[in-house]
Amino acid sequence: MTFVAYGMLWLRLKSRMLKGRIARPYVSEEALTSYLRRNVEYCSLAVPLAVLVIVFLAIWLTAVEEESVLPPDGPGPYAVGNYMVVFNSTDYGMYEANIRYPALYSGEFAPQDASGGPYPGIVVSSGLHGGEWSVAWISDHLTSHGYVTLGFTPPDPGLGVWTQWADGFTGGMQELKRQGNDSSSPIFGMLDSDTFGVIGL
Repeated sequence: MTFVAYGMLWLRLKSRMLKGRIARPYVSEEALTSYLRRNVEYCSLAVPLAVLVIVFLAIWLTAVEEESVLPPDGPGPYAVGNYMVVFNSTDYGMYEANIRYPALYSGEFAPQDASGGPYPGIVVSSGLHGGEWSVAWISDHLTSHGYVTLGFTPPDPGLGVWTQWADGFTGGMQELKRQGNDSSSPIFGMLDSDTFGVIGL
């Protein structure tokens, strides 16, 4: 700490020399030592104070950053709009689906909130004997955090043929893309058509 204090004093001394307050071009060792001793008490207090200020600012900035990030298990910052669609699979028939998207307020066909867009798309489904209604909480949660989701119900939820779900996931992504490009759709222009995910439960 003393070494740092003497270093700070040397910088002050150099500054005063440049301003002509101390004779130039020569400063004796005695004059330098005297000047340093007179001011070392000031710098010995200033250095730890500066360190404390830096530590305080670092802690405060970290706390502010943590407060600005919402926990993933809690609701996100977006309201959730939704509407129903159907899409077809050649092998299995008609899939019913509910599309959810960030909105200005929650509700069916609510105006979209495009402030954070474009948003990634996620297709959501349940397992055997389930439907879109049984995983609606997942879709709601993801949408509140800034995703456009499509939750679907297979044509025959009790049929243990898993390709029916595979067709639902691929068909769901295609339907989201189609809706995102349709000027009459509530999600027109909202979707990041290059970023998709799927989730099942």
